Amino acid sequence: MHEAKTTAATPTKAAVTFPNGDLELHGELYVPSGRGPFPAVVYNHGSEKDPSPYLDQLAAVYVAHGYVFFAPFRRGQGGSPGPYIVDQLTQSAQQKPGVAAQGQLLVDLMKLGLTDQLAGLTYLKTRHEVDKQRIAVEGISYGGIQTLLAAESGAQVGYRAAVDCAGDAESWSSPTNTAMRDTLVEAVQHATLPILYVQAQNDYTTEPTTTFAAASKQANKPFEEMIFPPFGTTTQQGHLFCTAPAEKVWGTLVFAFLKKNLK
Repeated sequence: MHEAKTTAATPTKAAVTFPNGDLELHGELYVPSGRGPFPAVVYNHGSEKDPSPYLDQLAAVYVAHGYVFFAPFRRGQGGSPGPYIVDQLTQSAQQKPGVAAQGQLLVDLMKLGLTDQLAGLTYLKTRHEVDKQRIAVEGISYGGIQTLLAAESGAQVGYRAAVDCAGDAESWSSPTNTAMRDTLVEAVQHATLPILYVQAQNDYTTEPTTTFAAASKQANKPFEEMIFPPFGTTTQQGHLFCTAPAEKVWGTLVFAFLKKNLK
């Protein structure tokens, strides 16, 4: 594994690589100024092929609060080698495998993506700037799905808290999404760490937050939930609520949650 640039003395953005099996995956690492070690957030991007354009702005929010911010790029995204998940799902749909098979494919691909995420976590723990006892996982949309899958065994792999923003919201009502919904409900019921569920009212649907929160409550798992007022004027803007432009709205809640659970 190697990196393009890093230093702990000043704020940095480093392009890094890390292995998962035969793949050399890519990621972006942002480190605050100061001596550290710092608490850290592993950020799971959404379904976009190249998540890089919005990461600088979002990472700046976390770095300003004293967190290392690490975005591992899953296979086929952000320059990481391998097939792109959206292309795989599109090609499968064109072959018309049936609703159940299409739904299971999404689950299988997400679980494969989880191995990429956890490989990134393993790399992050090697960084001297990171307090290995204070790492949280967060993600939006497809990255929210990744976050909830990780939460199922989060304490065992080294996560202390999880923030799910709009996980599975865009796909929620699809007839092919039943297997994914069931998988995520089971994941939050088995979660080994506190989870914060966050959405804006004008997302595609807020049912993921209400459903997952109810499942956490039923399983007597620690959680918090918040559905904020509409953000922006479109459904897509609501879906992207947890990106940097909305930080003054969601920031107080998210950073209080992280501070409490990363003591």
